[in-house]
Formats: sequence, C-alpha cells, structure tokens
Amino acid sequence: MNQFLLIKLRTQYKEIEDLLADLSSEQVLKRPTTDKWSILENMAHLARYQEVFLQRLLLILSQENPTLERYKAENDPSFLSWQNLSQSEVIQKLERSRLDLIDFFENLPAGEWDKVGTHPVLGALSIQEWMRFFLLHESHHLYTIFKNRHSY
Repeated sequence: MNQFLLIKLRTQYKEIEDLLADLSSEQVLKRPTTDKWSILENMAHLARYQEVFLQRLLLILSQENPTLERYKAENDPSFLSWQNLSQSEVIQKLERSRLDLIDFFENLPAGEWDKVGTHPVLGALSIQEWMRFFLLHESHHLYTIFKNRHSY
C-alpha cells in the first residue's frame, strides 16, 4: 500500500471546506459559462464519482482485467439527481462515500493491489494506479472549483 496515496485519499477532498469558505449560495450555484459546471455541480460530480469508483474497484477484484469505460457524468442517470441536492447534502454524501473508499483501501489485502482493470485511454492499470488516477481526477475538479471561486 502506498502510504502517500492513502494520506492524500484521507485529506485531499477536505480542501473543499476552504474553497467554499465565505462563498454565498448564489456563487456556489452560478455557472462560470453556459458550458461549464457550477461549483456545486463539480462537488456533486466528485461525490457521485466516488461511488462509481468504488463499484469499479469491486469489479476489478471480482473479474480478471475488466475493461472499464470512461465515466461521463452526463451519461449517468444518477448524476442528474445529484445535481439537485443542496450543498450540505452533497458534502454529507461526499464525506460518507469517502469513508467507504478509505475503508476499502485500508483493508485491501497486499496481494490485491496488483489486480488490473483496463481504462480505454490509459490501458491496464493496477488498483494502486487507479487510486492515483482517482486522486488526480479529483485534484483537477478541486482546481476547477478554485478557478470558479475566483471568477466572481
């Protein structure tokens, strides 16, 4: 287990608290442009993707090298309902599903870390590489929230 990645998993998402500090509800809901997500929509995406990601990890454990399609929130019927949640509901769901992910990785037996699932662009990735991919994806959205925060 990569301790650095586990520390990031436990802490990185908490950046949202600081990013939301002193923002009004209107700012959290406002889209920077018509083709970009609002801060709340980015948060909803992160929270929903955690659930999808855990499902993918379980698939990797249960199958030999499954091919996992790219996740697109726009094609996820469940994501639509996430977009209608309040800020506090999204944060609660984000925290709850993060605890599930942390539990998964903290209890993953050593021999399972090398199991592989194939990403359509990145190719075959071990569970540890999927974890890194997840954290980088989340970091991208945190940066997007940061940019949106400063566009007002």
